[in-house]
Amino acid sequence: MMDETNHPRHRRYVHQHAKDWSATVDRADVFVFVTPEYNHGFNAVLKNALDYLNTERAYKPVGFVSYGCVSAGTRAVQTIKEVVATLTMVPPRGGEHPVRCKFSRRARLADSLPGRYLPVKNPFASA
Repeated sequence: MMDETNHPRHRRYVHQHAKDWSATVDRADVFVFVTPEYNHGFNAVLKNALDYLNTERAYKPVGFVSYGCVSAGTRAVQTIKEVVATLTMVPPRGGEHPVRCKFSRRARLADSLPGRYLPVKNPFASA
């Protein structure tokens, strides 16, 4: 959990783990969050990771992979899109497209999607 004494927007981190997390996020060009759905929302670990920093993640594109029992995590993505937009990240426009997959101990996602791949659109690409 957040344990810094200063507000994240000042980037005056005291703890080494916060400095390392800041440097990692600052180096990233884009984010893909993999999140389960808990009670129609995303989990607290992801929320804490987002709240821990401020300027390092600003204006960077973000995509989502979610999973859950009934809605395949769609409700989690709907919720987190509002949060990341408020945090000045750039979520994808448009609706969610759940893909139902069955996993076993040896299964991989690619095995569940024969010949079907989800396109990833660059929000900054010209039309």
